[in-house]
Amino acid sequence: FLGEKYFLSVSRAQEDNNIHLLLEAFSGLESYKLVVVSNWNTSKYGRDLKSRYSGVKNLVLLDAIYDLSVLNAIRSGCFVYIHSHSFCGTAPSLVEMMNLGKPVLSFDAPTNLEATERKALFFKTPEDIKALVKSTSSQDFMIIGVAMKEIACRRYTWDIITNKYFETLTLE
Repeated sequence: FLGEKYFLSVSRAQEDNNIHLLLEAFSGLESYKLVVVSNWNTSKYGRDLKSRYSGVKNLVLLDAIYDLSVLNAIRSGCFVYIHSHSFCGTAPSLVEMMNLGKPVLSFDAPTNLEATERKALFFKTPEDIKALVKSTSSQDFMIIGVAMKEIACRRYTWDIITNKYFETLTLE
């Protein structure tokens, strides 16, 4: 799949990460490739999803990848990152993809809206995902990617995070 145009999601196989929404949506979007990296075998939820969707031609279901160079190659090669987490706070996986300047299609949750300053595209259902994938032009996705990079550079650098952390410590 590397070298092809693909959507990517990286998350743990647990229900609040909503992988089922992505797989349901993309199983009906045969001309769009979705790559999902997850720890499928650590939960019944993950095993059931992998079993149900592993035969769908446009879905690539990869087991968790701990080699950072391999994971970074997959991340940097994707066309759009799909952040499906619903209860995570400001997720490092989201910030990392924003810092790569990748367009983000995100689950509509308050923390994700805040982290992306509402400049990503948001979904709650498989139908939302399908509609956004079909109706968003490559140029619009590129514009979103530029916005994500700008937000990440302004809000999520190590210097900024470290300074905020020390400010919090000195307030106590």
